[in-house]
Amino acid sequence: MPVRRGGTRVRDTALVVGASRDIGAAIAHRLASDGLHVVLVGRSKPGLDETAATIPDAETVVADIATADGVHAILDAAERTEPAVVVAVARTRDPWARLPKLDPSALGTAVQDHLAYLVALTGVVLPAQRTARFGRWIFVSSTVTRMGGPGQAAYTAHKLAMEGLARTLALEEGRNGITSNVVSPGFIDTAGTRANYPAEMFAAISAMNTVGRAGTPEEVAHLVAALADRRAGFVTGSTVLVGGGVELAWPAGLAARDPALAVAFATGGPRPVPEGSATA
Repeated sequence: MPVRRGGTRVRDTALVVGASRDIGAAIAHRLASDGLHVVLVGRSKPGLDETAATIPDAETVVADIATADGVHAILDAAERTEPAVVVAVARTRDPWARLPKLDPSALGTAVQDHLAYLVALTGVVLPAQRTARFGRWIFVSSTVTRMGGPGQAAYTAHKLAMEGLARTLALEEGRNGITSNVVSPGFIDTAGTRANYPAEMFAAISAMNTVGRAGTPEEVAHLVAALADRRAGFVTGSTVLVGGGVELAWPAGLAARDPALAVAFATGGPRPVPEGSATA
């Protein structure tokens, strides 16, 4: 579990799945700055290399959670490094479709891709964490699971399923010194959201929470780091929102500010980000 030199424990290892950009990259940088050795997992080698470029000793694993080879690569890395901290950021918004046009089998595939590798990871990682009497599992979800989103049934379904898995893990492993929590970001200013939303809609959604702006990846990473800390052992089974109070204002804030834009969002939704079956 810890990185050792000459038989002496130096630091814990964090496995960050979905570290090639945006929130995942910010989490990797923050955990590294807090002294953890980080193992970065993602589909994009250029993205992983960019994340790792300023993190001393970072390891990278190119893997797609939607493929058998990708899952095996993640499990091999976990078995080798014995991470004390596991952070799951990987996600997809595919298939992006409103419910009447949604392929039921595609929905099942999206949920399967995002749970199967996590269940497999528990079998590899938990034995060492139990022996050490310490482990931190942090699952990055979304406030969309509370509010819904046009065309985002698959995304909402797999994030909700992941939240249920996180709470079950908390129940099963709490007495072994292992915690499991969910971090639920709201609207975050990332390259993905910039590409996904037209400028006018991006600005409107950014402003409709109680803080009045979009969040930053670093703000999400700060909460993840707090939950990963060895001093956070009494927080488990929780879902913590990082949304600027969006749950207090959505969707009334947008409707009051710009009724026409609110209707456009509710009936059409944002355009999809070009991406594959799963982003890691």
